[in-house]
Amino acid sequence: MMVHFGLAFALYCKGQYDDAIEHAATAVDLYPDYWLVHFAMGIAQFQKGCLEQAITSRETTLRLSPSFTHAAGFLAAACARSGDPGRAERLMADVRDRSTRQHVSPNAFGVYHAALGQADSMFECPRLPWRSAIRT
Repeated sequence: MMVHFGLAFALYCKGQYDDAIEHAATAVDLYPDYWLVHFAMGIAQFQKGCLEQAITSRETTLRLSPSFTHAAGFLAAACARSGDPGRAERLMADVRDRSTRQHVSPNAFGVYHAALGQADSMFECPRLPWRSAIRT
């Protein structure tokens, strides 16, 4: 499964979105319950501008792995870009809430702000109480 994800992700990183989607689709056929291949497909679909398909792939990712908050930020970004800012903000409110109790990748916030064109906010991350506990 990881090899299929790795290849799809490498193709995505090379900007070969059609090939990444094609390989991820094959991986999804082979491993329909493996959340990471759905995520790989969703990021390539998003970059290609296939927002509805990206939303579906990211929803599947979150259904299969609800704790993967990174995907929630990517889903919120797709919702914001597709014209559903209310849903996007509700998703991010949930991510912000979860970040007070567990690790949430700063990328979840960055990709959302990037999708909104908020360059100044892309690198901001909410103050996370659990991080200060780790330092002591």
